[in-house]
Amino acid sequence: MYDDILKENNEALWDWITWETLGNPSEKFQKGNELRGFGLWRADYTKLCSAGRSSLGSEHSDPEKELGRADIRICVLTTCDYRKHKALIQTLLPFMPIDKNTGKLQDPHSSTRGTLKKGPYYVLFPYNYDDNAWNSRALGSNLRGPRGSAMKSLETTYDAARLEATLPRWSTASRSCIAVFSTDGVDVGTAHVYGKTERDDWPFRNGKNEREKIFGTTLAKGKKTGQGSTYSAFRSDQKNNQKIKFYSVKTGVHYVGTEEQKVNDKDLLESNSVHAMHRSELISRTMDQYGDAAFEARYQIEILTVLIKGQYSEWDGYQIRDIGDSDGEIWFPLLALPSQGKAFAKQWGNDDDWVGFWGRSFARPLGRAKAEMLVYFGLQHMTANAQNMLVAFDRKRGKKAKRVILRDVGDTLYNDHFFVALGRARGYYKQAWDEEANDPQGVTLTCQIGGGYEDPYMTRIATTPIFFFPPFMGGDIAASGKPAKILAAWAVQHNRAFIEYMGEKIGYRADWQEDWKDGSDESLTDIGKAIRESPGFDKLTQSKYVKLYKKVNALEARQRWHLIREIEAECLAVGDKDTAKARLLVSAHDLLLSSEVEGYVKSPEGKKRLADYHKNHPQIIDLQLVEDRGSRSVNEGLCCSMCGKKHGSKESTFLGNWHRCGTCSRAYCNTCGKWWLSRAVLFERARVCEYCAGKTELIG
Repeated sequence: MYDDILKENNEALWDWITWETLGNPSEKFQKGNELRGFGLWRADYTKLCSAGRSSLGSEHSDPEKELGRADIRICVLTTCDYRKHKALIQTLLPFMPIDKNTGKLQDPHSSTRGTLKKGPYYVLFPYNYDDNAWNSRALGSNLRGPRGSAMKSLETTYDAARLEATLPRWSTASRSCIAVFSTDGVDVGTAHVYGKTERDDWPFRNGKNEREKIFGTTLAKGKKTGQGSTYSAFRSDQKNNQKIKFYSVKTGVHYVGTEEQKVNDKDLLESNSVHAMHRSELISRTMDQYGDAAFEARYQIEILTVLIKGQYSEWDGYQIRDIGDSDGEIWFPLLALPSQGKAFAKQWGNDDDWVGFWGRSFARPLGRAKAEMLVYFGLQHMTANAQNMLVAFDRKRGKKAKRVILRDVGDTLYNDHFFVALGRARGYYKQAWDEEANDPQGVTLTCQIGGGYEDPYMTRIATTPIFFFPPFMGGDIAASGKPAKILAAWAVQHNRAFIEYMGEKIGYRADWQEDWKDGSDESLTDIGKAIRESPGFDKLTQSKYVKLYKKVNALEARQRWHLIREIEAECLAVGDKDTAKARLLVSAHDLLLSSEVEGYVKSPEGKKRLADYHKNHPQIIDLQLVEDRGSRSVNEGLCCSMCGKKHGSKESTFLGNWHRCGTCSRAYCNTCGKWWLSRAVLFERARVCEYCAGKTELIG
């Protein structure tokens, strides 16, 4: 329907920010591909750490994960190697060295005296003045404090000051922006600081709070470097520049496009944004344990959150997401699918069947990714819509996507039932669950979520928030003349892929329930009618929904599958334009399949199969290799955790029968063949890799 973007861009310039903004059906986001800038201001870390006795609550209690004190919290990942993020740290936390051996950030706090070493130390804060107004609550809007106001002055309290330096940035379809960081950082000692006698007002958007004004009269620009102003052109010009890196930066803003954010309290970064860090920590640790190759999806995780007490005595700050590297890939944001999906399928995939193309490339992989999140992390999506998902394609072209990429992992909850089994398999799952469950602001399946979310109470695939999200239902989907049929078909593929993944990984099957009970006291006809008429857990009143999900969970597996098959057939036969009915049927399909998975995972067989899947899963064993007398050596007493065979000591080089695969880079214990190492040393005799059938050679 809208193929002009495809015509204007050759394949070298296609990039996800182009699709997400220029390809967005809403005009308010369509200028995001233009280069703008983050303003920067600084605050004294010493004063922040000694400014009273502020507290974020019990969720901020782990000194290993959260640096700072008093009016500042710097939340980090214990599993993150920040040596990879030198550009980011050098810019925002230039006073915090990165340990050259571990990659951890080093806090200048004295651990013994609770004092700071010699400073001053400045924390830098990005400020999005294009999306703020003069009276915004966002941190940094007025560093000196409103005249005649009793509110604290950031300038006086924290020695805050605006810098002349800026960061290049591009808008997205949300509060987050993409920003460029240089390994040289910003030298706050030499960068110009606006003094008290200088005008230091930010160039806010024009017309104060006029909603029709999308951007200010003074567009935020980085220093003129000759690069293209669009995101894709800038990336192309900077392709071989090893000194810069791109990150997603979320700050509090007054507007996203023309929509005010204060009504949802999104004009400030939420104080519970640390929960996104908790989920990122869980994902990072699990992926480190099992290796990237074990996962079908990719996850963009948060790696840094900085929060301080602002002028309104509320927490605000910024959060950084590692977006990874798209080299060799095209990333397509699913929110652009309605306007650009048909043209992309035809010109990129050479596929006239664009509905089938996106069923294979988006609906099925996304369903499997949601199941993967539950099986590996115990995380369940709440209301994540298409805005939070990308599809990665190989630049070499082809009709099939490589993977889906999930972002905004904070929009998930901890599923109680999956964590019961996960906690039996690995200690760190139990630790993660205990931290979340004991946190007053923690978000688990059976708690009251709040924040505008309805409580799901049970495992849900969350299908309708994706396919029946209003912006997703327009464009080519609406113009096709059969939007209901397209959306229902994708939703069924999505849900089927979810249940298939559960079967492959943890042994789910339709006839898992062998000890039949009486089932529900209510007839299947009555329950089926109630399910079909339910507009979904996000719209029902809580009391009605609670009664309904309890009835569905009380059904036997064979009864649920009877309804699943009926409703699935109705989904696929829905009228071309009857999107209201399609939404009801898809929600019912989701509810029944979700209940099936929950029932299985709660059963003795399901718990055991999920726990055993992790107990028997090959893991990367960190050998902590060190150079010792010119040879590689390992920690004393290292053994394979599966078979118990010792294969090395502190004084020796590698001994025993570890094998490494030259194809997929795993190394296995030859005795049990199930656990692998993270590094290779010497190569001799061969065996066959059980994962890819490639050649392996003995280490020793």
